[in-house]
Amino acid sequence: MKPQSAGDAGSPIAKPQSIRLATFLTRLIWLSILPLLLLSGWQAFEHVTSRREELDLEAATQAKSLAATVDQHLTARIAALNVLAHSPLLDETATHQAFYREAQGFRNNFGSHVVLAALDMQMLLNTRQPFGTAPCPNCRGRADGLLPPSRWRPAGPQSGTPSSDRSPRKHW
Repeated sequence: MKPQSAGDAGSPIAKPQSIRLATFLTRLIWLSILPLLLLSGWQAFEHVTSRREELDLEAATQAKSLAATVDQHLTARIAALNVLAHSPLLDETATHQAFYREAQGFRNNFGSHVVLAALDMQMLLNTRQPFGTAPCPNCRGRADGLLPPSRWRPAGPQSGTPSSDRSPRKHW
């Protein structure tokens, strides 16, 4: 019998398994590359996430800017129309020509025409036409395009009527 050392107290000595050199080197390479792959994957994910947040912030900023621009434009139009609506030139029929000149100023500044109609929907003036001309020869005395809400009808593909049949005078 062989004498046993203190570290061998009753257990057989395990013989290390031999592995091929190619297998050992492959495992060593993977073990050294794996942390780099995990780090680069995490960095790519963080980059995509931060870029998406930047784009979302930029889109929100552009949307707010566009909304503010539209609000300013609408506020200016409403204020100008309010000035026209409160004009003392509307009180007398004799001063409608002066009001027409003011309405032309609105058209020149905002690019939209102004139509003044009485409560009975009779068009009094329209900046599309010279002052004093007949409102609309085919409208039978009514303002072209002005219908009371009770006479509104949809037009276009949803209603089954062709788009060219949108003229209000065909519905009177």
